[in-house]
Amino acid sequence: MIHYMAQFMVYTLAMTGLLVIGYVIYKKTSSSPTLRRNSALKIADMLRLPDRKTLYLINCKNEQFLIASSNDKVTLISKIESKEKQKRRTNEEMIERYLSEKKDEINILKDESQNSYEEEAVSKKRFIKSLLKELSDKNQTKRGNY
Repeated sequence: MIHYMAQFMVYTLAMTGLLVIGYVIYKKTSSSPTLRRNSALKIADMLRLPDRKTLYLINCKNEQFLIASSNDKVTLISKIESKEKQKRRTNEEMIERYLSEKKDEINILKDESQNSYEEEAVSKKRFIKSLLKELSDKNQTKRGNY
């Protein structure tokens, strides 16, 4: 009796192993709609919608695309910019806006009077020099080099 039980266990484990190996081989060789791992295209996210519709977020060479699919068609909804590109574009826009405002301010000052602009620049220069001198004097007194 023990002999039959041992044989049954061995054959059952052998058949289970063969079934698992067959399943793995089938999955690797089947032409399923999933993309291969070494492909440049990768599905980043997928959302199933009613009426057999699906939204896909696809990565392709550091670019993202939002694609909708249904039974009879596939549609590109939009190309999505990465966060770095959005930040870079926002920073560039802010810099352009700042520079245009500064140009406008400079044009207004030039229109008022060229002499007043030069006088203001000279007075600012004198103030900065006196401030630097005062700071250097304070540094020397702190060090004891007075």
